[in-house]
Amino acid sequence: MADVFAHTPPGKAYRRRAALAATSVGCLVALGSAMPANAAPDGQWYLEALQAHQAQRISTGTGVTIAVIDSGIDSSRPALKDQLVAGKCFGTAQDIEPTWDPNGHGTAMAGLIAGNGKDPRHILGVAPGAKLMPLCVSGENVTDNTLFKDITPAIRYAVDHGAKVINLSLGADESRADRGTVAKLHAAISYAEHHDVVVVAAAGNTGQDEKTPSPARLPGVVAVGGSTQSGAHWKGSVPGTEIALTAPAENLLTTDTKTVEDPEKGPRDTTGYKTAGGTSSATALVSGAAALVRAKYPTLDAANVINRLIKTADHKGAPGRNPQYGYGIVDPVKALTAHVDPVKSNPLGQLDAPAAGSSSSKAAAAPAETSSSGNVGVWIAVGAAVLAIIIVLIIVLAVRARRRKAVAQDGWQPGSQPTRGPGQTPSASLDGSAAASPGQPSNGPPGVPARPVQATPLTGAPPATGSTQPAQPGQPSGLEGPPGQYEIRWREP
Repeated sequence: MADVFAHTPPGKAYRRRAALAATSVGCLVALGSAMPANAAPDGQWYLEALQAHQAQRISTGTGVTIAVIDSGIDSSRPALKDQLVAGKCFGTAQDIEPTWDPNGHGTAMAGLIAGNGKDPRHILGVAPGAKLMPLCVSGENVTDNTLFKDITPAIRYAVDHGAKVINLSLGADESRADRGTVAKLHAAISYAEHHDVVVVAAAGNTGQDEKTPSPARLPGVVAVGGSTQSGAHWKGSVPGTEIALTAPAENLLTTDTKTVEDPEKGPRDTTGYKTAGGTSSATALVSGAAALVRAKYPTLDAANVINRLIKTADHKGAPGRNPQYGYGIVDPVKALTAHVDPVKSNPLGQLDAPAAGSSSSKAAAAPAETSSSGNVGVWIAVGAAVLAIIIVLIIVLAVRARRRKAVAQDGWQPGSQPTRGPGQTPSASLDGSAAASPGQPSNGPPGVPARPVQATPLTGAPPATGSTQPAQPGQPSGLEGPPGQYEIRWREP
C-alpha cells in the first residue's frame, strides 16, 4: 500500500501522508482491509449476527462517549450527523482537523460503532446512541515509533475528556519502536485502565502481522480477533493468546469519507460508503457492545464491563480462552441481560506502568507503580540496621557513663591520658573496657589505676552486629576506615 497522499484542504497547502498506512518498513498501523462491495446483500449482515436490533431495545449506548483514535472522522456523512463531540489531532497530524479524514479508515470505524441509520443506506452502528470523539493520529512518516508517539497523548486526552471506551483499530510492533516511546505508551494505557476506561484494540491481520501488535497485546486491553459470516475464525485474523473476543470481520458495509486522498491520482470523491473488513472492523463492533453495557449498567466499573463481555460471549473453538476466538464471539444481548457475578479486578489483567508525564485529568492521577517485594526487603533491612545501631549506641553510652562514674570515684581526673608502648594492645573486658597490658605504666595519680583504654571501632561508630568479615567485592562496604574516610559503594548491577 502506498503511504503518501496529496491533498490541499481549504486554507492549507501541504502534502500529508495517509493516516494509518503501511510504510516502506512494513509498519502495521491500520488493521482493516477493503472487500468487494457486492460480497453481502446489504452489507450489514453483522447486525443480525450480533442481534443488534434486539440489543438496542435494551440499550443504545446513550450517555457514553467512545474515543476513536484513528485517521479522523468525516463529519459530513449523514449517518454520523450529530454523533460527534469535540476531538483533536496529535503528533504528526496536529495541524489536521479531526473531522477531516484523509483516507476513510476512521470514518468507516465510526459507522460501525455508532452510525445512526438515517442515511440513504441506513448505516446503523452497534451503539447509535453513543457519542464519538474523533482523535486524529494520521500524519507524515507513519512508522511504529511515530504511531506510538501519536496515540499516547491521544489516549490521555480521551481519558481526561470523558471517554468511557477507547477504540484502537490499529497497532504496531513494539520491537521496532524506541524503548522510551513504548514505556510512555504503556503508561498511557495504564492511565486509562486506572481511570475506569475500557480499552479495545485490534488483534492484527495476517500479511501485516506475525503476532498480536500493541496495544492489543497489553494486559487489561480487550484484544479483538475476527470471525466470518458463518461464525468461523476469519483466516485473516492473527491468532494469539492475547485474544479476548471475536467479532465479524468481513464484508461489512459502512461509511466512508467523501474524499479519499489517492496517493497516485490525488483526491477522488467516493460514494460515501465502503465495504470494509479486518480486525479493525471487529474492534469497532466490540467497542459498540462495550458502550451498550456501560449505558445499561452505569455503575459498573471497566473491569466488570469487560467481565460481562467475555463471560457472555458465544464460545467457539477449543475449551476456555483459545488463540482463535479468545473467549468467543461477542454477544451484546447476553452481555446486557445475563446474570454475571461481579469481579474485583480486570479478568484480562492490568498494566501497572507508572503514569509518565503530567496530565490535565479531571480525575486523580493514576496510582504509581507499587514497590516490589525486593524494595520492601531492602527497607526492612535498613530499618533493622538503624535500630541495631541505636541499641548499640545506647549500650556503649551506658557503659561509658558507668565507667566514668567508677573511675571518678577512684580519683581519676579528666585530662589524664593512657599510654601504650610498642606491642602493647588493650584486652577487652566483659564490660567493654580494656585492661592495661602487663608492663603498661600507670599514668594516673599514685595508687590509682590507669584509665581503661576503650575498644573503640576505627570508624568512630559502634561495630555492626553479625559477621566481622570485610565486605566482599561488589557488596556494600558499610562503615569502614577512620571517621571521614569511609565510602558508600553501590552494588554492581
